[in-house]
Parts: sequence; C-alpha cells; structure tokens
Amino acid sequence: MKELVASIGRAIFVGALLSLPFAASCSKSNGASTSASARSDEEIVRERATRWWECRLQRDYKSQYDLWDPAYKSKVNLDSFMAGMGSNIYYKYEIKNVAVTGDTALVTVEYVSKIGLRVPNLEPEPQTTETDQEWVKVDGAWYFKCPDNPFQAARDAASRRRKSPEKPAEKPAEKPVEKPAAEPAEKK
Repeated sequence: MKELVASIGRAIFVGALLSLPFAASCSKSNGASTSASARSDEEIVRERATRWWECRLQRDYKSQYDLWDPAYKSKVNLDSFMAGMGSNIYYKYEIKNVAVTGDTALVTVEYVSKIGLRVPNLEPEPQTTETDQEWVKVDGAWYFKCPDNPFQAARDAASRRRKSPEKPAEKPAEKPVEKPAAEPAEKK
C-alpha cells in the first residue's frame, strides 16, 4: 500500500510538472497585456508603424485605417478615407527612430514615393522624404495620429524631401551652321 501511495504521488507530481508549460501558454494567449508588458513601448510602436507602412505599400487601406487614432476615425468614416487614398505610389520605407514619451511617440521614417497621377508627357521621378509621424496610446493600444493640419504636414514633408542627385546636363554636340545655298538667278 505504501508503494501504491508513493507511485500515485510521483504520478501526480510528474503530471503537475508536465502541465506547467500548457498552463503558462494559456495564460499568455488569453491576455494581450501579459505579452505586451514583456515588450517595450518602443518595440510595440515600431511594430505598429511597420504594419502601417506595409499596409500603405500594399495599398491595403482598410487595414491601414484600423491603425489610425480613434479621434480621426470618429470624424472620417472608412468610405471617405478610402476615397482619398491611392494617388501616390509608395516604393519603400525605413523607420529611422522611435521615441516614446508617456502616451505619445514620434516615429521618424524615410520613404520613397512618387505622384501617381497620370499626366501626358510627364513621368514624375520617385522622391525620398523623411518625416516624423506622431503616434498616441489610447486605451492601451498605439495608433497613428492624424496631423491637425494634414496639408501643412505634407508641405513640411515636401520641404524636407531629398531629390535624387541630378545628372550633369550633357552639352549637345555643336553642328556647323550651314549657309543656305544660293538659288540660281532666274533667267528673263
């Protein structure tokens, strides 16, 4: 009987040990705060900003809209948002820096884009722009904050735009000036 109790005790002990990883994985999957608290706000903002830019590159505007702050979404519905998207073509981006202060973050990003409007005889060149994007923490989640004046923000970004180095203009080969041939005089 003593041996039976000892073997049952060992089985319970081993079973408890084997169930610990399962219990730990369930607690992590049930609460976003558990996994989020293990990561810094900088990491979370960088991840969400990366997702925001990936959506922009892939023209997945619905998913990008989900990352805009709730205050913006309360003023601009999805249909209106979608109607204003798509005129620019984005090629690549690089998140240069993420600085978090309390419930706000500043994300410095460099991206390459060009105007996507088709104009006869004009093909705009891609341009590199570096800009700062503000992110805000609302109810524990980070969102891209729409600038108070998006048109001014676009002008500011354009003033920081860096163009590709220009090629020196090639000098056309000079042609000798030909004198018009004298026409034979008409005979009377």
